[in-house]
Amino acid sequence: MADVVERIECQQGEELLAAISLRGKYFRGRRRESRSGMERWIFRGQAQEWPMLPSALRVGEHTPLLFHPRQGWTRNAANNTMEQKNAELFTLQKFFWECDSQGLSLPNDSQLLRRQLAQFDMIVDDHFEETADGSPMGLWPPEVLLPTFALAQHHGIPTRLLDWTRKPFVAAYFAARDAARVRFKNDSRVEWTRLVVYAFKASVLEFDYAERRERFTSIVAAPRHGNPNLHAQAGVFTVQRLAGLSIGDPVDRRSFDDQLSAAAGNYPDSEWPLLRVFTLPNRCSTELLWLLYLEGLTASAVFPGFNGVAETLKDEELFQGLGIPER
Repeated sequence: MADVVERIECQQGEELLAAISLRGKYFRGRRRESRSGMERWIFRGQAQEWPMLPSALRVGEHTPLLFHPRQGWTRNAANNTMEQKNAELFTLQKFFWECDSQGLSLPNDSQLLRRQLAQFDMIVDDHFEETADGSPMGLWPPEVLLPTFALAQHHGIPTRLLDWTRKPFVAAYFAARDAARVRFKNDSRVEWTRLVVYAFKASVLEFDYAERRERFTSIVAAPRHGNPNLHAQAGVFTVQRLAGLSIGDPVDRRSFDDQLSAAAGNYPDSEWPLLRVFTLPNRCSTELLWLLYLEGLTASAVFPGFNGVAETLKDEELFQGLGIPER
């Protein structure tokens, strides 16, 4: 029987690209999409194997800058679920109204949404789920705000969304770029670590829909129109939606990995592994970045516009500084 998580350790850049390819042995022969049209696999790249935790939920030196109703902009971590939700809501409100003041188009914009945001209502979905006795159960964040959360996330605002992509090589690009940039700074600590590309079998969430079961995570496929970065990166998100917000409940800061392991028993063994973890020594990060560069996977490709062009030139500096791998 397969394990919930399968680890694949690669030693060369080309080996990693072959392993994560949708034509490779780990994905070949499987339908690209599930019956509902949901992507069967989604991917995420990281420079190291840190816990997969959304930016708004991190603590310590990575505690995000959020707008708290009483404190204003601060990096203080919330003490309970209500404080956390309010900080996320007020930060999104700031983002929404500043975008609006600049005449920028926002997803799901409507008079109803504007009225709710202007009144600082406790915006939750009260019709999306039901409790065991049939009464409505509010969920945060609500469906109507998820596209705006996705837009904010792609522009550096901390949210409870976790970034993924439908394209494995895009995930590999972000892992390689971040690791190579640290190496370029002569940070020897990264030499003995491994970059990682995660592959999550998103299609198993259909079992939750079929069983009317609470999901440990939800997929957010925000509209690509009006979000060129999201479109270029084939971006998609996961989000843990909260029910029963209370000042007495601590903030759930479990990583995606931990939540997946806890929920694994809900899914048939035949669907395992639910998560594949592909790793590569970070000393090979420049090689991997160069191989992706040869495939046209550059910053210009994933960040359309002049900023992407400038970032591509910075990547070329990495090849010059660390040496292009001999072919």
